[in-house]
Amino acid sequence: MQSTNKDVLEHLFKKFHLVSQQLLIRHDDRETLEIDDEYDVQDLMHSLLWLFFDNINDEESVPSSAGSNSLIDFIMKDESIGIEIKSTTAASYTKKNSTKKMSEQLKIDIHSYKEHPQIEELYCFVYDPGYNIKNPIGFEKELSEQGENYSVYVYVYPKP
Repeated sequence: MQSTNKDVLEHLFKKFHLVSQQLLIRHDDRETLEIDDEYDVQDLMHSLLWLFFDNINDEESVPSSAGSNSLIDFIMKDESIGIEIKSTTAASYTKKNSTKKMSEQLKIDIHSYKEHPQIEELYCFVYDPGYNIKNPIGFEKELSEQGENYSVYVYVYPKP
């Protein structure tokens, strides 16, 4: 059975936490990558994406929206896919404010990235190891949208 790009990305997002935890178990107490912030999530995800995609551009500028430029984390131009990585690992995210704060950030990003001429599908991965996002399935459904020329898929993992 042939996997679609969506299947591949969903699988990567779903298994990301297991991969990040496995990296902590090293032989002879060797150093490893610990996932402490959003950049760590981006670095590990970038490495994993190379397993499935051949042409990955990172930190690409998106046409300005309301006078501000933004950078999308990854674009796979051959597939017309953009990926935005978010994480609730920063100290500024708490169980009390994470859902609203993350939702506001993603809404801004989703709107901005619609302007990119090479993105037809936007995948937003929210890494939430502390389970700070309330009702992650509802969160995903609220922010995901499928259109004729532009679709957005939001994923929150791990889930409680």
